[in-house]
Amino acid sequence: MKAALDVYEAAKRLDAAATADAAVAEADAGQKALDSMTEGDTLEPAEGRRAEVASRLIRQLRTDAERVRKATTAKDVEARKTDLDTAVSEKADADKGVRPARDAYRDCLAKANG
Repeated sequence: MKAALDVYEAAKRLDAAATADAAVAEADAGQKALDSMTEGDTLEPAEGRRAEVASRLIRQLRTDAERVRKATTAKDVEARKTDLDTAVSEKADADKGVRPARDAYRDCLAKANG
């Protein structure tokens, strides 16, 4: 139950990594409960099918959560941030030069046609 609450709280905060971690914990808790339910007992066929479906869903939840976790892990964040800041600065400098260059071009055309 706590794992499900952790998933909810992390999702509410829009924290993808924490949500994925909590979902993996939820899957682990579900698998543990399923294992304890089926351990040593002979299940009715219907119960066995439900346990099999539950196990498959738990594995899928774990797989999906781990995929999300990997997707949210960025490598070299600081280097990328530096590159982004540099690119933004260079764009701002280029933007400042557009208007004077355009005005100079218009002046040149006006003199040539003049």
